[in-house]
Amino acid sequence: MDLSLQDVKIHHALCQETLAFSALLLINETPFARVSNFGNGGSHTFIPVNDDEYNYQEIRKQINELEEYLKNEPRWYDRENGEYFEYNLEIAINEMVIAKYESFTEM
Repeated sequence: MDLSLQDVKIHHALCQETLAFSALLLINETPFARVSNFGNGGSHTFIPVNDDEYNYQEIRKQINELEEYLKNEPRWYDRENGEYFEYNLEIAINEMVIAKYESFTEM
């Protein structure tokens, strides 16, 4: 399963504890949901790309399936506190956003 982000926007003025961002999440190159984080340490928010095609129960079901798939990935090591965590969708998206952010700052 291939996860990627498009249209990543970092909202610096909103960043408090984490990066505030918005992006389009793609699964196997197909738009799945708009994902965002308000930068205050909370979880990501997912909004279906097409409200007519996906209802929120369906997107929650698909997110749960993604979470199950990602559990097969190696555990993620948090360098800040020295702990390992089960790999999940939040971590996958964070890694993609940070990679995009770092590429923005190198320009």
